[in-house]
Amino acid sequence: MMAETHYVLEGGSTAHPLDVMRDAQGVLRHKDGRAVALRANGTPRSRSVEVDERTGKPPFGGKGDHDGDGRTGGSAPRDMKPEEPHAAAPKRYKTRETKAD
Repeated sequence: MMAETHYVLEGGSTAHPLDVMRDAQGVLRHKDGRAVALRANGTPRSRSVEVDERTGKPPFGGKGDHDGDGRTGGSAPRDMKPEEPHAAAPKRYKTRETKAD
């Protein structure tokens, strides 16, 4: 892994500097149209990103990016239910009774 500096977009995701250009109004935008987030003093926000040396891409988009497309969310949440214990499960241990001194 190696580290690169990427721009932070308004949605919180990151973009490689080669994918960002100024539009007609002078605003830095990603090639898909999302604007680069700015600091209070007007400079673009950036972040160090770990990049895979073989592919040149981040290993994943960040927290919640399970399909690798750079966005969080993914599939709809599922109702998770605990497994019911097996009815015929044998007891695996016995507790010992302690004798009072």
